[in-house]
Amino acid sequence: MQSTMAGHTPILFSSSVGPLVKDGKLRALAFAAKARTAALPDVPTLDEAGFKGQEADTFQAMLIQAATPKEIQDLLHREIVKALNLPDVKARLEGLGLDVVANSQEEFGAQIKQEIVKWRKVIRAANIKVE
Repeated sequence: MQSTMAGHTPILFSSSVGPLVKDGKLRALAFAAKARTAALPDVPTLDEAGFKGQEADTFQAMLIQAATPKEIQDLLHREIVKALNLPDVKARLEGLGLDVVANSQEEFGAQIKQEIVKWRKVIRAANIKVE
């Protein structure tokens, strides 16, 4: 981000540039999400900008060990959802350009599985290897 702002790097992929775009320090070309973000509603998605099938949405997540007892998982989930829905927390995150989604553990698990399938195909098609 600093390199792009200094003029050294011509393009930046980031999920939390809302304030910099609003202040005119960066110009948003498109979002790699399914839908436009409420923080910058005038910025199109890549799909709307003519780059079909290029969705690469990012997400922030809180994860714990799978062996954590269910009652602890449920308690943490409830408290995290409560915190994310506090007006000041929600406003701060949205101000950064993040859409607050506090879905269920099952929904998020399904999302992760879908991402693995999608990116596995990309990695194989591009013949990407770990070095």
